Amino acid sequence: MKVLITGAASGIGYQLARVLAYLGHEVYAGCHKEKEILFQPSVPGITFISLDLLSLDDFSLFDEEHFDCVVCQAGIGHGGDVLSSLDSLKECFDTNVFGTFRLIQKYTDSLARTKKCGKILITSSLLGDFPVPYLGAYSSSKACLTHLSKVLRREMECTQKNIRVHLVLPGAYHTGFNQVMLEEIEDSFVRKRLEHIFMLLEKKETKTIVNKMVKVILNDSSQFVVSAPFFQSLSIRILRIFSF
Repeated sequence: MKVLITGAASGIGYQLARVLAYLGHEVYAGCHKEKEILFQPSVPGITFISLDLLSLDDFSLFDEEHFDCVVCQAGIGHGGDVLSSLDSLKECFDTNVFGTFRLIQKYTDSLARTKKCGKILITSSLLGDFPVPYLGAYSSSKACLTHLSKVLRREMECTQKNIRVHLVLPGAYHTGFNQVMLEEIEDSFVRKRLEHIFMLLEKKETKTIVNKMVKVILNDSSQFVVSAPFFQSLSIRILRIFSF
C-alpha cells in the first residue's frame, strides 16, 4: 500500500509513518518546510517530501503518484483571545480547513482520473468538540474540519464513489504542539493554568491513536470516527452534555 501523510515531520504523523513503513508499506511523509527534511533520519520505506498545504504547486504530486490512502495530519494552532487574534483565526482556517480540503480535492480528482478507489483520514481534534478559552482559533478550525468531514463522508456515500472517509479525533498528546500554542497567550495567569491542565492530561506516547489509525488504514473498516485516548474522549462527551 502507498500512503501519503501530511504533517509527518514529527508527532503523530511521524510515528504513523514509521509504523506503516515497518509493516512494509510505502510511505510519503509530507513536511511543511524543506529544512525539516534535512533533520529526518533515513528510514526504509519512508520518503520525506516538502508539502505545504498553502502551496498549490506542491499538490502536483497527485499528477505523478497514485496513493491508496491519504492521511490529512498537517495543521497549525495559535493561542490568544479570539477578538485580539483574528489574523491567527484566519491563518488556522486557511491551513487546517481550506488547505486540507484543497488537498483532498486534488486527491479525489486523481482517483476519478485513474478510476481507482481510495481512502482518506482527516485528523481533527477533540478540542473541536469543546470550546476552550484562549485556544479558539485552533479549536474552531477543528470544529469546522470535523463538520466538513462528516459532510464529505455522506456526499461520498450519496455519489457511491469508492472512497472511504474516516475522521480522526486525537486527544492531548505530548508532542510539543500544545506548548507552542500556549506560549502565545499573553495573560500569564491563564497561560500557566492551561499549561498545568495540559501537563495533567497529555499522554506521553502516541501509540494509542497511531495503532487505531493503522488499523483503519490497513483494513476495510466501516468505522468512521477514530478517537483516543478513551478517557479524554469520554470526558469531552460528558462535558458537552453539561455545558451551556
